[in-house]
Amino acid sequence: MAKALVVDDDRGNAGLVGDFLREEGYQVNTAHTAAKALEMAAAEPHDVVVTDLNIGPDCGYGLTVSIKELYPVHVVMMSASVTDWEAKAMEVGVVATLRKPFDIDDLLKKVADALTPKRRYD
Repeated sequence: MAKALVVDDDRGNAGLVGDFLREEGYQVNTAHTAAKALEMAAAEPHDVVVTDLNIGPDCGYGLTVSIKELYPVHVVMMSASVTDWEAKAMEVGVVATLRKPFDIDDLLKKVADALTPKRRYD
């Protein structure tokens, strides 16, 4: 069973994404700050991180870099931002992006695709 870490400062959004992933068979942890997410990631490696770009005073870019310093992980980033943020997300190692509001099937597909063997780290 793949382990997912969902990070969003909006507890409702984090809970909703976590619930949909659980229904698909993922083991899910949720965090509402970058600091808590990093603490959880350090304590228990995850296969995929689904993070919002704007997580309180912190940023999903920094969180991505920090977790990737701990171990290789696949990151899917989501945001309601109207700016062009996707290119920078890819530069820091994000494997897929989603603009909010998104279709939950699209989220589930991007998470599953991130974990396919072609994306796995050796």
